[in-house]
Amino acid sequence: MRVHRQCWAQPADVDALVAVVQSAVAHALPMRVRGRGHSTNAATLAFPGEVLLDTRGLRRVCRVAPERIAVGAGAGMTALQAALDAVGGAVPVINGGGPGPSVGGFVSAGGFGPGSETHGGFWQTVTRVALVDGTGRYVEFSRDDEVFGYLFGSVGQLGVIAEVEIVLLVKDEGRMASHFGVGACMVVEEELLPLDRPDDSDARLYWWTLFVPALEAQVAAEELRRIASEGVGERFAIVETFSMPLPDRGAFAPLVVPAAGDMVAVGMLGRSAGVEGDTSYREDVARMEARFSAWVERRGGRRYLPAELPRGAAIYRANWGEAVWERFREVKADLDPQGLFGRGTVF
Repeated sequence: MRVHRQCWAQPADVDALVAVVQSAVAHALPMRVRGRGHSTNAATLAFPGEVLLDTRGLRRVCRVAPERIAVGAGAGMTALQAALDAVGGAVPVINGGGPGPSVGGFVSAGGFGPGSETHGGFWQTVTRVALVDGTGRYVEFSRDDEVFGYLFGSVGQLGVIAEVEIVLLVKDEGRMASHFGVGACMVVEEELLPLDRPDDSDARLYWWTLFVPALEAQVAAEELRRIASEGVGERFAIVETFSMPLPDRGAFAPLVVPAAGDMVAVGMLGRSAGVEGDTSYREDVARMEARFSAWVERRGGRRYLPAELPRGAAIYRANWGEAVWERFREVKADLDPQGLFGRGTVF
């Protein structure tokens, strides 16, 4: 484990993680969790006086059953997929857009992407989540626990995720038996962002996504395409709209989707023009955010806030609704009674 004067810690294993959290709890030090820093709303950037818990030291993956793996929270999702592919396996759902979140970050965001059209959201493919909570306890939640669903989309509010158990897809049993049989472990290589960037090297990407019931998806997608086509300025443009089906597979994540049942993620991706030093596109982004927010307020649904710019209690409360907000507040009070984790993002 490495601990630096800047209140930064990168535990090498779960025991070290527990020790760091317990020390911070004993001194009532606020904590913030960072995996691969994939969020766009600064939720993983520590404020002065906070302890930043970097999970990238937790990248061990073990095959704990023929069709289940236990993965350290700091392993990158696409790096994990590459490691499994090399031994004849795969996970059902990963993030889109290339190198991105850690496994723990994908849980904290909620998680959907390639594979979701068949397997649903990431929460549909996870069987257990281990957490070090705001009291310093190491606790595990399975699908049978009501709290399990509230871990997905919890944006680091309940503690630091230590390990995630995920369904394993076996593509080549012979190769898996030889290189990654039940009981075998390996360390996922740390995933590095590519150094080569396009000519417009100051470009920025922004996402807006709404989860709606499948029966409403076609109309919602048409409405969103109209919003995207209106344009917002010379320095910023919407470059893609998408609809991603999320079939119901029996698990429910109340912070991510508005109800149980088949859902669709309807969204758009924007990109700044990338002129170095020119930040005028931010006004265009703000206008698109206002336009998207007004549309969501008119039609209803659930935003994918962990992947977007807004933060703070008011917008999360409005997005979740009173019943979900109050239940999540109760879960927060139980697992993080001093409110040490992720201050200012939601609470």
